[in-house]
Amino acid sequence: MPELKPCPFCGGEAEYIERGNEYMGLKETEIRCKTCGTKQLHKWYKLKFDFDFVRNSTVKHWNRRTDNATD
Repeated sequence: MPELKPCPFCGGEAEYIERGNEYMGLKETEIRCKTCGTKQLHKWYKLKFDFDFVRNSTVKHWNRRTDNATD
């Protein structure tokens, strides 16, 4: 898994959490700051997305900052 950038609000350490599996209709990914509790939650309802895609997409969105907003 790609490295998570610190929280954009407080600079705290972030953690990645995922729920669901390849056989359920719901996959949920979350990145949460351990310090201030800021979180980003993604829900994926379609079975066509595997966890590698979901994981990479979630991390990419968390790591996005205004200085690299076109990524």
